[in-house]
Amino acid sequence: MRFEVLDLKHVSPYANGPSKEWIVKHYGDVFGNIFFNWCCQPDFKILNDAKPLLKSQPSDNPLVAKLNKLCYLAHEWRVQRQWDNPLVVTDQKGNYIVHPGQDRYNIMRAFGVTSYNFCLIDLEESKDDIVAKLEKIFNNDGVIQFDQKHLTFRNYRVDPTHYAKWIAQDISIDCL
Repeated sequence: MRFEVLDLKHVSPYANGPSKEWIVKHYGDVFGNIFFNWCCQPDFKILNDAKPLLKSQPSDNPLVAKLNKLCYLAHEWRVQRQWDNPLVVTDQKGNYIVHPGQDRYNIMRAFGVTSYNFCLIDLEESKDDIVAKLEKIFNNDGVIQFDQKHLTFRNYRVDPTHYAKWIAQDISIDCL
């Protein structure tokens, strides 16, 4: 495991691109297409333009939870210009794949970031070694899991006030 500054054009949040089928199935046809467009070309305008449709969504809608997280992350990036936890990538045949951190990667792209200091891990190491090393550098506000060569980090510290402010006011996500 090492840290390396990588150009974002050599990093992808998805090994095979985002799955439109999965996104539409998870978020519904209208919102799935909006979110798929965000995943392909992160631009805050896509989400801001969808705000009138989102206002009518119940708080238990999975898309509302996702947008709550994106609002929180946009605020964190705008204020700090870095993440509390490392953004982890793996080198898969010359392509760097982000995981965990797809949402953070897309937020950086939407803000126009061109390079970042990533934590590069080797998936050939044992699962226990990778998790132990990451637990030393991650803050302890979530859970690191490693399943079938895929690393996830569940962070339960998302502040809902940023989403509430965004949805209620005439304000762009990148200004939260």
